[in-house]
Amino acid sequence: MAANLEEEMAIKAALVAAIKEKDLAKLTASTQKAADKGMTASQEYSTAMALKKSIEEEEGIISELQKAVSTKNLDAINDGISKAQNHATASKRPELAAALTERDKIVEAQGAEEKARQKALEEKAAAELAAKNEGLGRKLRQAMNE
Repeated sequence: MAANLEEEMAIKAALVAAIKEKDLAKLTASTQKAADKGMTASQEYSTAMALKKSIEEEEGIISELQKAVSTKNLDAINDGISKAQNHATASKRPELAAALTERDKIVEAQGAEEKARQKALEEKAAAELAAKNEGLGRKLRQAMNE
């Protein structure tokens, strides 16, 4: 019985250590040991499971965000940024800052591309107007010379 109590104390200590370190591998191992021993009603187990779930969610969000950044898809990046910003710990990750920077670069590039496209359209319209005016001017001169 004393050995069983010592084992439970060791498992609780492992749970507490994993919680303090916020180490997913240790959380997974220690919660599994606690579950195997039927210690799922303990406060340490509940806390460790909640933290484990949060870390897994965070890692999933960050992984999704990194994939979106690698594709350079603005909509996907914005979705990933939104999810990360709405998560308690993912919102503090450096990957979020990197995604924000990448999004700003894409938006700026699209802005430059859009400005260039608009300028080209304006130049084309101006050239067409100039050609039209030149044609009208020519017709006017011809009419006046006749």
